[in-house]
Amino acid sequence: MEDIDKWRETVREYREDPSGVARKFEWIVKNLDPDWKDVDVILEAMTETEKGIVLKIVLDHMRSQISAGTLQGPEEQHVPLRDLGWDPNDQTQY
Repeated sequence: MEDIDKWRETVREYREDPSGVARKFEWIVKNLDPDWKDVDVILEAMTETEKGIVLKIVLDHMRSQISAGTLQGPEEQHVPLRDLGWDPNDQTQY
């Protein structure tokens, strides 16, 4: 939860720069490997504009990986827009 509090504090500085928020979100995902509940809390702390930019960047990145063949399967498998009930401690569900 401490990381989320730090994120919220940082986000306040980015209100005028939604793209900066998206870059920070990407850094968090790459470095901290958050589960769905963590991601949901982070997205809830964003404005609708920031959230839209983050989701667009994530979806564009995922779609380019599917097109390149580095990811297999449907989009929903890689970027679910709802909680699918995955167990973050079960590596087979990643």
